[in-house]
Amino acid sequence: MGLFKDYRGDDFRFSVWKMEENIDELLTLLPDNECYAQRLSQFSSLHRQLEWLSVRVLLYTMVGEHKEIVYEQSGKPFLKDGSYHISISHTRGYVTLILSALHPVGIDIEQYSERV
Repeated sequence: MGLFKDYRGDDFRFSVWKMEENIDELLTLLPDNECYAQRLSQFSSLHRQLEWLSVRVLLYTMVGEHKEIVYEQSGKPFLKDGSYHISISHTRGYVTLILSALHPVGIDIEQYSERV
C-alpha cells in the first residue's frame, strides 16, 4: 500500500507509511538500492529491516531525493545534510516521519488499543 497519509502544514510535513511490502519491493522504490541492501545486514530481525527500509522509502517519497539519516549518541535522528529537522516513529505495521526546515519537530505513532 505504501503512503497511507500525507499532511503538509505551512512549515512542516508529516507522512505515514503502511508497511505491506517485502524487502525486495521496498528496495525497488529507492535509488542506489545496493547501498541500502548492504546496510540491512546490520539488523538481525526481518521486522527491524522492514522498519528501517520503510523509513528510508518514506523519506525519499517525501523529499524526492536521497537523504542520509544519522543518529546522535542519544538515538535522536537527524539528516546528515541538515536540510530538515526530522522525527521518526513506528508501531505495528506503520512508520511515520515529520520534517520541518525551520523548527525542531517530534512525532509519535501508537496503535489504538483498549488496554491502558
